[in-house]
Amino acid sequence: MRNRYLIVSILIAAVGLIAFPSSLFACSCGTVRPTEAFADASNIFIGTPVAARRLTSGGFIFDGPQNIYQFKVYWSLKGSAEIPEVSTNESTASCGYPFRLGRYYLVYAKSNGKFVSTALCNRTNWLFLAGPDLLWASSGIEIDDDKFYTVAIIGPVAAGLLFLGLLVWRRRRARPISAAQPAAGADR
Repeated sequence: MRNRYLIVSILIAAVGLIAFPSSLFACSCGTVRPTEAFADASNIFIGTPVAARRLTSGGFIFDGPQNIYQFKVYWSLKGSAEIPEVSTNESTASCGYPFRLGRYYLVYAKSNGKFVSTALCNRTNWLFLAGPDLLWASSGIEIDDDKFYTVAIIGPVAAGLLFLGLLVWRRRRARPISAAQPAAGADR
């Protein structure tokens, strides 16, 4: 029984880390709404990084070490669908975005004419967590990130925990009373 509580606690912690990953980074950006990010970006696309390389010195866009990612673009919301390479700072403390190869992302990128770059502060995000941006892009409805994740993630988790609680309660209630234990309220 204790193992079940441990597993449920770990699952709740994991959902919290997935739902609110921005609290894990040292980079602080302030709030950027989807409308602002859309206006500021020259390229917005949904894609998957398929290759990466590391530059130890500046020269691409940023001054320090940086990661350069080659993307397979699935859907372009703004700008060219031909994105050769996207650069970002190597460190999340310097607002570099920590892409993982093979995952799907909504990328807000800026171009200086020759290079395209992105960062944590311009709403680039794992596609699973880009709900408010996709809602705005498809319907023009803008919703705060906190409210969206409360409804979209925490709500189903709470419903799942309630369901688990009901199952446990029902199992305990349905246990047969053993002959060695007197029934509740029976005379002794």
